[in-house]
Amino acid sequence: MIWDTTATISEQTKTEAPISKTELNLITITYPNEGGYTPGDAYDIYFNDSYLIQEWIFRKGNSKEPSLTTTFENYQDYKGIKIATDHKMADGIWNLNFTDISIILDE
Repeated sequence: MIWDTTATISEQTKTEAPISKTELNLITITYPNEGGYTPGDAYDIYFNDSYLIQEWIFRKGNSKEPSLTTTFENYQDYKGIKIATDHKMADGIWNLNFTDISIILDE
């Protein structure tokens, strides 16, 4: 997010997360209709006090209704970079799982 200067990032607030129903920090990233990585879209990012993302909502075209809501779970440490290897929807039926992750560092 830091390298994309076209996005608007909201002020941080505390709110109830959509899946876990726990209180987390929230920021919303909104892209303009033209340019950026996902033109016109919005992302609600729910993160803990250690700044690890716990859940997110993707809203296509900045719609009020979520297009996709998932968790960020099973964080693994790869050479100091923490990556959530599981992303689940609330119904428990859908799970995006990352395997065979590697980090290559230029030395």
